[in-house]
Amino acid sequence: MRGRVLLGGVLVLLMAAVSPFAWADDPPTYAETQSRQVTPSNLIWYEGVDLDGEISHPPPMSMLDIKELMPYPPLEWPDKFPGAGAGAGVWYDAVTGETEEVPHRPPSIPTPMSGGGYEGALPGFDEEVQQETFNMMSQINNTQDVPWRRNVRLLIRFPDNGGGADHWGVCSGTMQDAEVVQTAGHCVYSHDPDITAWAAEIWVYPGWDGVGSYTSRPVEPYGFGRSTDFASWSGWVSGGDTDYDWGLISLSRGVGMLTGWFGWAWGGDCAYHQSQTYHNASYPSQDCPITGLHNGHDMYYWYGTIDACPGNQLQLYTGGGNCFDTVWGGMSGSGMYRIDGGSRYVHAICSTSNRFDRGQYCRISESWVNYMNNTFIPGSRGAAFDLQALDTNFEPATITAGQQTSLANFFTTNPTNGSDSGTWYFDIYLSTNDNISSLDTHLSRHSYTWTYNTMSSVRVNLPQPTIPLNTPSGTYWLGVEMDPATDGVPGNNDSDNWDATRITVNGVADLRADYINAPSGTYAPGEPFPVSYVATNIGGDPSTTVTVEVRASTNTDITVFDTLLGTFSHPGAVAGGTVSGTQSVSFPPSLVNRRYYIGMIVGSSDDVNPANNTDFDSIPLMKFDGVFYDGFESGDLSAWN
Repeated sequence: MRGRVLLGGVLVLLMAAVSPFAWADDPPTYAETQSRQVTPSNLIWYEGVDLDGEISHPPPMSMLDIKELMPYPPLEWPDKFPGAGAGAGVWYDAVTGETEEVPHRPPSIPTPMSGGGYEGALPGFDEEVQQETFNMMSQINNTQDVPWRRNVRLLIRFPDNGGGADHWGVCSGTMQDAEVVQTAGHCVYSHDPDITAWAAEIWVYPGWDGVGSYTSRPVEPYGFGRSTDFASWSGWVSGGDTDYDWGLISLSRGVGMLTGWFGWAWGGDCAYHQSQTYHNASYPSQDCPITGLHNGHDMYYWYGTIDACPGNQLQLYTGGGNCFDTVWGGMSGSGMYRIDGGSRYVHAICSTSNRFDRGQYCRISESWVNYMNNTFIPGSRGAAFDLQALDTNFEPATITAGQQTSLANFFTTNPTNGSDSGTWYFDIYLSTNDNISSLDTHLSRHSYTWTYNTMSSVRVNLPQPTIPLNTPSGTYWLGVEMDPATDGVPGNNDSDNWDATRITVNGVADLRADYINAPSGTYAPGEPFPVSYVATNIGGDPSTTVTVEVRASTNTDITVFDTLLGTFSHPGAVAGGTVSGTQSVSFPPSLVNRRYYIGMIVGSSDDVNPANNTDFDSIPLMKFDGVFYDGFESGDLSAWN
């Protein structure tokens, strides 16, 4: 449901709240709601935030081109590691190095179940293209649409267990909540001999299309999120059992409120699965027989029915003949989902393959769904109210300094289980980079009144700000910052990175007449007197050659129709710079005897604002040629105009 309401000059677009997840069966027992067990472990920490606490993107852009892959678990382990089995959900905090374990509830309902999912706040919808049954993948070019934008690419950093250089790898995944991604267990915890550890940090790119980046930060189509909180299943973490190759990632940004997320599904025997049509989109990154074809930037999709169900896997008999008929590296963690009533439910996760004729997707279980919905997602959301400023929109993309934008709005969301209501204040800033903060150029301050329920959002239409006249030509970002007093987590109150709007400003020159002075007294025609003047370029760009005209006027309204006493040229003025001079001028004989105000007109060929080009000396001068006339018979000049 969406509506519109105008509050205090700020137009608010209403967004329906996202309902919290329901239990897959019955509510948790008391024991399951207690604090998770915490055990310390070692960690090599890599700083991933800016100095002001905002999320940044420290990996160089070249990292997004890597093809080093998370080592696939083999199709069949020769011997399971000790501890393999159903076990429990395991949550890992890479900042503290702590792991927390929650015992699972045994399965209680044998029949298939599904639920959850959210379409997302942004427009854009596209149907899956029906290809031949898991025979050939096709590239998705409109990754910003539903359902493609719910699929993500992962960039993962693992510490080396021998103290060597970090290991970087790539995987795929699916959005499962506003700040939660579901992926494979081996994408968050690796059993590779050189790693054998949890990831140190993971970068998440929803609907990534490999293009649309500015300098060092990827921005399109939905920006990125970063995580140091991961979870898997003890059967995988302790035992390396591919039947429990499940993983979760908790993000630092509620991008799922924009993109939406998939629902979940579990249950069913092999006959049931073989009767279903499944869909899968991912980011294959491994070089295939056609060397270098897969680059990890492009999303590929296929669909069809499965062929077998070994263990807890849904298995495909793949072609193995080319780049598009096989499960390749980089596809790990992508979701295999089915469509029911227009909704999409992930039922299995891409786990492993032999890169030839077999690929396996690990089925998610009721226990895993219960852990995800009842422990990990509520823990990621948190119970405390927290506003985030996302997705600002300002137009036009190119604007001249001194002009007002034609469109301005932003998306503000509470991706938590908390709620609050009140009057919310925010500020609009112009920044030279995409890290919006109170240190940037402040444009305006506004407020609106709103009630934020659990997992709710609203888009706010803003009064259009004006780009300051003194802004130099260049690339800038417009963004907003919610007042830090709005909630207890001010670090995400501003619209950074993708959430800021990139614009190009065409700077201008604007000459302003600031000061002119002439000595008081009486001057005969041709008798020189000095005039001093100052003008400033208050625009953001340098001006062309500056001319200063000194004129004599019978009033204080200085115009080109007044008598010109002299014209003087100066080199162009830099932004904020001044031109000044003292010149000698005199009254021409043609002027009648009377008092005159000495004024100036300043300008240049690129000056955009003539309204501030004039100034005058408030004390007039007397022009007198020594001859009394007009009825005056004495030397008293005080009565002369």
